[in-house]
Amino acid sequence: MPLQAATYGGDSVYMAVTGAPKTLIIHVHSFSGDEREITGDAAKSALLAIPDTVVICPRLYGPAGNPNTCGSPAQLALLNNIIQQAIADYGCDTVLLVGASGGGGVGPTFMGAYPGVSQGASFWCGYYDLATWYQQSIRPSATYPNGTSYHTQMDATFGGPPTGALAAVYKSQSPSGVYQNMRDCTIYINDGRLDSDIDPDANRVAFYNALQTLPVSAHVMPIYIPYPNMGHTIDWPTAVTQLKAMITPVA
Repeated sequence: MPLQAATYGGDSVYMAVTGAPKTLIIHVHSFSGDEREITGDAAKSALLAIPDTVVICPRLYGPAGNPNTCGSPAQLALLNNIIQQAIADYGCDTVLLVGASGGGGVGPTFMGAYPGVSQGASFWCGYYDLATWYQQSIRPSATYPNGTSYHTQMDATFGGPPTGALAAVYKSQSPSGVYQNMRDCTIYINDGRLDSDIDPDANRVAFYNALQTLPVSAHVMPIYIPYPNMGHTIDWPTAVTQLKAMITPVA
């Protein structure tokens, strides 16, 4: 089945099925994106080149800015419903996630909230802590003299900044609030060191360091890869190589 729009698992998605699928790949869209993100030439051609897969990019309530986004319980439950339906329909024995920017934050939040559902992920330029990212978004920088708009989208999502009672909500919907629950997975943390949208050290390095503290019994393998000349982006050929490396070989 070629890439096409569909309603699946209770959500609007773009999805494709190739060969005899045993691997489910979920493309988690970015902070300001939606299910159409996979229709970009680079993403589409890269992901659909992986044989024997079901590839799905769900809407997941769309861009940040409403209460059901940014790793909310409703968003994560919807993602789990899509995954469970694909497992039931296609018999997939491996579930992998790939995402950049907001997708590189919602993805690991899902893996902490639903431990063991996904066996691996390739995340790029993602966030680790929404409150930390919020504060960075406010501050002027050389690239953004007036800051960025990310904090305004978070205000709309959460109903205000990460202070008072909302601080705990921001935390609970961040990888920093759930990473300790992760288990049985490999996570590639791809870090563009020139990223001025989401601070590398406060997010990807902090995420990697946090995963390093998990007990051996959790069976979590974080793989941190810095890219000295890369900014806020994803390198799709490398992402595909990582996804292929995590696909369970057929006996």
